[in-house]
Amino acid sequence: MISQPHENKKKVSRSKSTQNPDGSKIKARDWSCRENMLFAELGIRNDLKDETYLVAFLSCLLCLFVFPQKGSFLRPGVFMAASLMATGAIYSLAVQVFANIYHGLGLIIKPPIR
Repeated sequence: MISQPHENKKKVSRSKSTQNPDGSKIKARDWSCRENMLFAELGIRNDLKDETYLVAFLSCLLCLFVFPQKGSFLRPGVFMAASLMATGAIYSLAVQVFANIYHGLGLIIKPPIR
């Protein structure tokens, strides 16, 4: 018996609820004039605004908490991981998170060099 290879299908997590805890529907907010102006200056199409915003948010989050580094907050390499995550691709951060924790613990136990 020959087994068929598994197809890598993109898994997308969906919210189980589209309501606030009080039962009211969640309404998407409109982009402000300033945000629309920035998107226009960057040449971002209207249908990509939400995804672009999500990639920017995830990039900031990753740079601050998963891949922290002294000197710079946003680094170009992080945008690829954020872009994959924004499109629903599974991207494991476990190794990076544990490495960051391990590094932080190492900083705590090492005496400062004078």
